[in-house]
Amino acid sequence: MKYTPLILVLFAAILGGCGLNPGGNGPLDLETDFRLESFPSYSIMVPNFMDPTDELGDETSFQFMNMFSECYLVMIEENIEEIEPLFVMESLADTTKLFVDHYTDFQIETITMEMTTSEVSEVKEIKIDGYDARLFDIQGAIQGVPEDIAYLVTVVHGPTNIYMISSWTLKSKRMVNFPHFEQSIRSFQILESAVTPNS
Repeated sequence: MKYTPLILVLFAAILGGCGLNPGGNGPLDLETDFRLESFPSYSIMVPNFMDPTDELGDETSFQFMNMFSECYLVMIEENIEEIEPLFVMESLADTTKLFVDHYTDFQIETITMEMTTSEVSEVKEIKIDGYDARLFDIQGAIQGVPEDIAYLVTVVHGPTNIYMISSWTLKSKRMVNFPHFEQSIRSFQILESAVTPNS
Protein backbone atom coordinates (compact mmCIF):
# COMPACT_ATOMS: atom_id res chain seq x y z
CA MET A 1 0.00 0.00 0.00
CA LYS A 2 1.31 3.41 -0.94
CA TYR A 3 0.72 6.76 0.70
CA THR A 4 1.58 10.36 0.07
CA PRO A 5 5.16 11.34 1.02
CA LEU A 6 4.88 14.11 3.58
CA ILE A 7 7.22 14.75 6.45
CA LEU A 8 10.93 15.12 5.64
CA VAL A 9 10.36 16.31 2.10
CA LEU A 10 7.66 18.72 3.16
CA PHE A 11 9.83 20.16 5.91
CA ALA A 12 12.75 20.79 3.56
CA ALA A 13 10.58 22.12 0.77
CA ILE A 14 8.63 24.58 2.90
CA LEU A 15 11.72 25.92 4.61
CA GLY A 16 13.23 26.46 1.18
CA GLY A 17 10.29 28.48 -0.13
CA CYS A 18 10.46 32.24 -0.09
CA GLY A 19 6.75 33.01 -0.16
CA LEU A 20 6.35 34.23 -3.73
CA ASN A 21 3.35 33.10 -5.74
CA PRO A 22 3.93 32.84 -9.51
CA GLY A 23 0.38 31.54 -9.87
CA GLY A 24 -1.26 34.78 -8.75
CA ASN A 25 -4.66 35.00 -7.08
CA GLY A 26 -7.73 33.02 -8.10
CA PRO A 27 -8.19 30.47 -10.87
CA LEU A 28 -5.78 30.46 -13.79
CA ASP A 29 -6.72 30.14 -17.45
CA LEU A 30 -6.70 26.42 -18.24
CA GLU A 31 -5.71 26.97 -21.87
CA THR A 32 -2.85 29.43 -21.39
CA ASP A 33 -1.61 28.91 -17.82
CA PHE A 34 -1.54 25.08 -17.77
CA ARG A 35 0.18 22.41 -19.85
CA LEU A 36 -0.94 18.88 -20.59
CA GLU A 37 1.15 16.14 -18.97
CA SER A 38 0.52 12.60 -20.26
CA PHE A 39 1.47 9.36 -18.54
CA PRO A 40 0.91 5.69 -19.49
CA SER A 41 -2.61 5.47 -18.06
CA TYR A 42 -3.78 9.08 -17.60
CA SER A 43 -3.29 12.74 -18.43
CA ILE A 44 -3.58 15.86 -16.31
CA MET A 45 -3.19 19.61 -16.73
CA VAL A 46 -0.42 21.10 -14.55
CA PRO A 47 0.14 24.82 -13.88
CA ASN A 48 2.99 26.20 -15.97
CA PHE A 49 4.71 27.56 -12.88
CA MET A 50 5.13 24.05 -11.40
CA ASP A 51 8.13 21.98 -12.50
CA PRO A 52 8.74 18.22 -12.46
CA THR A 53 10.86 16.94 -9.60
CA ASP A 54 12.06 13.69 -8.04
CA GLU A 55 12.27 15.04 -4.48
CA LEU A 56 8.80 14.11 -3.24
CA GLY A 57 9.11 10.35 -2.75
CA ASP A 58 9.80 7.11 -4.60
CA GLU A 59 6.27 5.74 -4.94
CA THR A 60 4.63 8.46 -7.02
CA SER A 61 3.87 8.29 -10.72
CA PHE A 62 4.38 12.04 -11.05
CA GLN A 63 5.69 14.89 -8.92
CA PHE A 64 5.48 18.62 -9.56
CA MET A 65 6.42 21.49 -7.31
CA ASN A 66 7.21 25.16 -6.99
CA MET A 67 9.09 25.88 -3.81
CA PHE A 68 8.66 29.63 -4.16
CA SER A 69 4.88 29.38 -4.12
CA GLU A 70 4.89 26.40 -1.73
CA CYS A 71 2.88 24.29 -4.21
CA TYR A 72 3.29 20.51 -4.37
CA LEU A 73 1.38 18.04 -6.52
CA VAL A 74 1.89 14.27 -6.67
CA MET A 75 0.05 11.22 -8.00
CA ILE A 76 -0.08 7.76 -6.48
CA GLU A 77 -1.44 5.04 -8.76
CA GLU A 78 -2.20 1.50 -7.56
CA ASN A 79 -3.70 -1.59 -9.13
CA ILE A 80 -7.04 -2.36 -7.51
CA GLU A 81 -6.76 -6.16 -7.80
CA GLU A 82 -3.40 -6.08 -6.03
CA ILE A 83 -4.36 -3.93 -3.06
CA GLU A 84 -8.06 -4.66 -2.47
CA PRO A 85 -7.31 -8.00 -0.71
CA LEU A 86 -5.12 -6.14 1.80
CA PHE A 87 -8.19 -4.50 3.29
CA VAL A 88 -9.77 -7.91 3.86
CA MET A 89 -6.55 -9.36 5.29
CA GLU A 90 -6.24 -6.46 7.73
CA SER A 91 -9.93 -6.65 8.69
CA LEU A 92 -10.47 -3.15 7.34
CA ALA A 93 -13.26 -4.04 4.98
CA ASP A 94 -16.82 -3.02 5.71
CA THR A 95 -18.93 -4.72 3.06
CA THR A 96 -21.41 -1.85 3.12
CA LYS A 97 -18.76 0.57 1.84
CA LEU A 98 -17.26 0.94 -1.62
CA PHE A 99 -13.58 0.28 -2.13
CA VAL A 100 -12.97 3.93 -3.04
CA ASP A 101 -14.26 4.85 0.43
CA HIS A 102 -12.04 2.29 2.17
CA TYR A 103 -9.03 3.62 0.28
CA THR A 104 -9.96 7.22 1.08
CA ASP A 105 -10.33 6.44 4.80
CA PHE A 106 -6.92 4.73 4.77
CA GLN A 107 -5.23 7.75 3.20
CA ILE A 108 -6.90 10.19 5.60
CA GLU A 109 -5.66 8.12 8.54
CA THR A 110 -2.17 7.94 7.04
CA ILE A 111 -1.91 11.70 6.55
CA THR A 112 -3.37 12.72 9.92
CA MET A 113 -1.29 10.26 11.95
CA GLU A 114 1.79 12.29 11.00
CA MET A 115 0.25 15.53 12.32
CA THR A 116 0.24 16.91 15.83
CA THR A 117 -3.11 18.59 15.15
CA SER A 118 -5.45 18.07 12.21
CA GLU A 119 -8.81 19.13 10.84
CA VAL A 120 -10.43 17.00 8.14
CA SER A 121 -13.19 18.30 5.91
CA GLU A 122 -16.27 16.40 4.86
CA VAL A 123 -15.43 13.88 2.14
CA LYS A 124 -17.30 14.90 -1.03
CA GLU A 125 -18.55 12.36 -3.55
CA ILE A 126 -17.78 13.68 -7.02
CA LYS A 127 -17.16 12.48 -10.56
CA ILE A 128 -13.81 12.92 -12.31
CA ASP A 129 -13.76 11.99 -16.00
CA GLY A 130 -17.00 10.10 -15.35
CA TYR A 131 -15.50 7.94 -12.57
CA ASP A 132 -16.40 7.81 -8.87
CA ALA A 133 -14.08 10.05 -6.87
CA ARG A 134 -13.71 11.43 -3.37
CA LEU A 135 -12.46 14.93 -2.60
CA PHE A 136 -11.36 16.16 0.82
CA ASP A 137 -8.99 18.59 2.44
CA ILE A 138 -6.92 18.40 5.60
CA GLN A 139 -5.15 21.15 7.46
CA GLY A 140 -2.97 20.90 10.50
CA ALA A 141 0.44 21.09 12.12
CA ILE A 142 3.49 18.89 11.62
CA GLN A 143 6.26 18.83 14.18
CA GLY A 144 9.25 20.82 12.94
CA VAL A 145 7.33 22.70 10.25
CA PRO A 146 6.88 26.36 11.25
CA GLU A 147 3.47 26.83 9.60
CA ASP A 148 0.33 24.72 9.34
CA ILE A 149 -0.11 22.75 6.13
CA ALA A 150 -3.22 22.44 3.95
CA TYR A 151 -3.83 19.43 1.70
CA LEU A 152 -6.34 18.99 -1.09
CA VAL A 153 -6.65 15.30 -1.99
CA THR A 154 -8.72 13.43 -4.55
CA VAL A 155 -9.11 9.67 -4.92
CA VAL A 156 -10.38 8.42 -8.29
CA HIS A 157 -11.62 4.85 -8.78
CA GLY A 158 -10.64 3.92 -12.33
CA PRO A 159 -11.48 0.72 -14.22
CA THR A 160 -8.29 -1.09 -13.14
CA ASN A 161 -6.35 1.36 -10.99
CA ILE A 162 -7.10 3.69 -8.13
CA TYR A 163 -5.50 7.13 -8.32
CA MET A 164 -4.73 9.60 -5.56
CA ILE A 165 -3.96 13.17 -6.57
CA SER A 166 -2.42 14.81 -3.53
CA SER A 167 -1.63 18.51 -3.39
CA TRP A 168 -0.47 20.66 -0.53
CA THR A 169 0.64 24.15 0.40
CA LEU A 170 0.94 26.35 3.47
CA LYS A 171 -2.35 27.00 5.23
CA SER A 172 -1.69 30.73 4.82
CA LYS A 173 -1.61 30.20 1.02
CA ARG A 174 -4.62 27.93 0.84
CA MET A 175 -6.95 30.52 -0.70
CA VAL A 176 -4.37 31.32 -3.38
CA ASN A 177 -3.19 27.83 -4.30
CA PHE A 178 -6.23 25.59 -3.83
CA PRO A 179 -7.97 26.96 -6.97
CA HIS A 180 -4.94 25.91 -9.05
CA PHE A 181 -4.94 22.46 -7.45
CA GLU A 182 -8.64 21.98 -8.11
CA GLN A 183 -8.24 22.97 -11.75
CA SER A 184 -5.60 20.25 -12.15
CA ILE A 185 -7.77 17.70 -10.34
CA ARG A 186 -10.81 18.43 -12.52
CA SER A 187 -8.71 18.03 -15.67
CA PHE A 188 -7.62 14.47 -14.82
CA GLN A 189 -8.48 11.94 -17.53
CA ILE A 190 -7.92 8.19 -17.72
CA LEU A 191 -6.59 7.19 -21.11
CA GLU A 192 -8.31 4.67 -23.36
CA SER A 193 -5.34 2.30 -23.01
CA ALA A 194 -6.07 2.04 -19.26
CA VAL A 195 -9.78 1.50 -19.82
CA THR A 196 -9.28 -1.34 -22.32
CA PRO A 197 -5.70 -2.52 -21.60
CA ASN A 198 -5.98 -5.68 -23.70
CA SER A 199 -7.30 -4.03 -26.85
